[in-house]
Amino acid sequence: MALGNGSVGRNGQSNANRNAKTEANDDTLAKAEMGSRRGMLLVEAPRVAGDTTNSANAVSRFCALRNIPFQRLDVTKEVGALGTGKQYEQTTAERNGETADAKPSEGIQTILRTASKRSGQIGVVHFECCRDLEGLVLRWAPEIVAVAEPSQAAEAFVAGVAGNKESISSIHELCFSFQKFEVNGVLHEVLGEHAQTVTRDEGEKTKTSQKIGAYLFRKHVPAERLDVNACVSALGVWREKIVCSSTAMPLSVIEAVLDAEAKVVVAPDAVSVSEDADVGASSESLRPDDVAQFFTAFYHALYVVGADAVAALGAAALVQPRCKRFRCHMRIDGKLVVLKAGDDDLLPDE
Repeated sequence: MALGNGSVGRNGQSNANRNAKTEANDDTLAKAEMGSRRGMLLVEAPRVAGDTTNSANAVSRFCALRNIPFQRLDVTKEVGALGTGKQYEQTTAERNGETADAKPSEGIQTILRTASKRSGQIGVVHFECCRDLEGLVLRWAPEIVAVAEPSQAAEAFVAGVAGNKESISSIHELCFSFQKFEVNGVLHEVLGEHAQTVTRDEGEKTKTSQKIGAYLFRKHVPAERLDVNACVSALGVWREKIVCSSTAMPLSVIEAVLDAEAKVVVAPDAVSVSEDADVGASSESLRPDDVAQFFTAFYHALYVVGADAVAALGAAALVQPRCKRFRCHMRIDGKLVVLKAGDDDLLPDE
């Protein structure tokens, strides 16, 4: 016999309740769909000119292939080159009549102006930026540092090199093999070195030699971030947008974006920010090609198939399982809900 609207199924749950939950979930997921605005703004801030990511290039190719309205904004290039961090902050403070520790905001204002010009087109804002504990890095400032070898500082320097091989045991070997590399997540470029071998007479015809050197580097440090304050100062960027990031964002920044009425934020699990705080860390140790494949599949599901962001996340995770740490962050009934791939049916009732 058919069950009526008030009937109860075998598991004790009424059809009416199940239907109500299904409708509520459908309404919630509809808020994470593209909608009529189908354009995309891709924001990047490379530490070195031309240092673009595989995923940024993949997203650009996808939009070109599908004739999606697309703008690629290099914040660093648009705003202009900076001096050293301290010099820049002092110059900015003097120009604006502010204290020397005031944070510059030209980067976020550039994003706001660009988004405002295309407010009727942009449905997705995609970030390809490095990050740290405070937020996504929008601009960089160079600082010059010198390291002497041998020294404890030199040992710590070599130990902090990203992807360091056991075969590399000194700064001299490092500079001989690479022109730029990351130390504790901070990009360093080799500017110059002066090394010499010193021979010492230990007596009784015994001589020892030691290589002594001084090395000069240019390191790139954050000059401006997309932090909570920056999000609040650019509310128009986020409203009714799907916001994506190839790198994890602090939970406070995600919440600020959602509070500004963004539809959803798609990014690696925010917990990973506290686990790996290095400046400039990539997509949580994922291979660049993995992230590129993930976002190509994600946007195919979103734009071509017409899926909502949660379903698109699941489809992308099937294509590239190594990106399973990506999450959909949504604000539902005032509460933050974090969904992983396959969590479509775990949405709360509205």
